[in-house]
Amino acid sequence: MNRLELIAAVFSPFGADGELALDAVNRQVDRLVNDGVDGAFVCGTTGEGSSLDTSERKRLAAYWREKAAGKLKVMVHVGHTSLREAADLAAHAQSIGADAVAAVVPYFLKPSNADDAVACLQHIARAAPNIGLYYYHIPMLTNFDVPASEIVVRAQQRIPNFAGVKFTDDNLSELARVHHQLSAQGKVYFGRDDLLLKALQIGVRGAVGMSYNFSGKYFHRMFDAYTREREIEAEDMQGDVSNLLKLAMPYGLTNVLKAISVLAGVDCGPSRMPLKTIHLLELDSIMKDRAMKAAVERLMS
Repeated sequence: MNRLELIAAVFSPFGADGELALDAVNRQVDRLVNDGVDGAFVCGTTGEGSSLDTSERKRLAAYWREKAAGKLKVMVHVGHTSLREAADLAAHAQSIGADAVAAVVPYFLKPSNADDAVACLQHIARAAPNIGLYYYHIPMLTNFDVPASEIVVRAQQRIPNFAGVKFTDDNLSELARVHHQLSAQGKVYFGRDDLLLKALQIGVRGAVGMSYNFSGKYFHRMFDAYTREREIEAEDMQGDVSNLLKLAMPYGLTNVLKAISVLAGVDCGPSRMPLKTIHLLELDSIMKDRAMKAAVERLMS
């Protein structure tokens, strides 16, 4: 399939009081639809899912499903330090009509090998047997660094509704192995916006990322340049994204991009502690380089 499927890892909207501000989801949906984005990844890393309690995660997922129905695919992240909570979230996601769930394995007291990890995923998958389960591989945050390919080979054998992997890592040789494993059945969604061009070269055609909240049109143009073999143009466009994320990294990717989203007309409010909220004056200081400001404007256009 020579088409790029873009899923935005959406921000969770909060009001000034720190509580969920669900009305903002309507603006988020409109922006994603207008940008040609295919879906929303709800309550993930970008959505500060680990900072929400279970009731908040359910409310937010249900609201997204209601407002995005018929417009966007909704994939709900249900990973948790507690498998009971993860299974409960998965069952809820199925009950509201979510298209799929994704889960990290427990990341405080965590499995020690691939077999134990798949046992955890089985527990979650059984709670939502009628929708696909994606393994969310993000070792930089979970510190669970068993290769995703070892998870896939076991999950394909033991989990009937195993659908694939959300792969957020820079190990491109491992990405290629996972893509090959899933080519006959299942899908890999790549989670590194700054390396998407390299993933495309491997053959990956699905992506879940934070910058897609406001840059869907830009990435579709990059994919068009790639498919038309305009290599320099595609590399320059990927360079804009890489430079932005490098600039944001010292301050926090999620909170800086959440602030940038305000410039795109979608204000999702503050970040929740332990993340620091980036206000617009601070964002202006972070992005003082004119070339970077121009790059951000291109991303949002």
